[in-house]
Amino acid sequence: MRLLQILKEDIKTQQHLLAIYKNALSTLPKGRLRYRMMNGRVRYFRYNPETKKVTYLKDADKELVQKLKYRRVTEETIKTIENNLNIEEKLLEAYQPYDPVSCQMRLGKVYQDAPELFYEENGKHKKKKI
Repeated sequence: MRLLQILKEDIKTQQHLLAIYKNALSTLPKGRLRYRMMNGRVRYFRYNPETKKVTYLKDADKELVQKLKYRRVTEETIKTIENNLNIEEKLLEAYQPYDPVSCQMRLGKVYQDAPELFYEENGKHKKKKI
């Protein structure tokens, strides 16, 4: 079934991206940005969750500000991918094909010799014996 193939490929892609983002995260400075408008200009502050301290970031700290922004976006991306993977893996486990043969196979022995069924093939109905 095409859906299951697409789902498996997407899981593989997201797992690969997750590894890349986690590696990138390990290289970025820790902390979160806060900001305030002061005299009509944005002023950034860095909150360090380990020390619980807030420090002012000067104009010379533009690179640090960008890295902290990238860190936060990366953290959100990781969270989203992990959530997606959880949902997709559950779907992959629970999804059942709905074609007549698959449905028939899920039923008991009494239905295994069911009479002719109609199968849709390329948009046309075609009789086929099971």
